[in-house]
Amino acid sequence: MIKFILVMQLCANGLCYPPLPNDIYNTYKGCIIAGYEESLMVISNMDEDNLNTSKPIIRFWCQEEKQQGLGT
Repeated sequence: MIKFILVMQLCANGLCYPPLPNDIYNTYKGCIIAGYEESLMVISNMDEDNLNTSKPIIRFWCQEEKQQGLGT
C-alpha cells in the first residue's frame, strides 16, 4: 500500500529551516490539499509585522512511502 508523507519547509529572512515530516495520508490528493491548508494556517497565525519583515516562504511536498501489507 502506498502512503504519502507531507513534508514542509519554512524559509524566512533568507534562511531555510530543515524540512519536517508533518503527517501521513492515504492519497496524494489528500496530502497536497493538507499542504495548502497547513501553509495557510502558518501564514494566518503570523502577526502582520513579522510577515512584512521576514517575508516567509513555505515549501511542501508529498513524499511517497510504500508500506508493506500483512503477509508480504
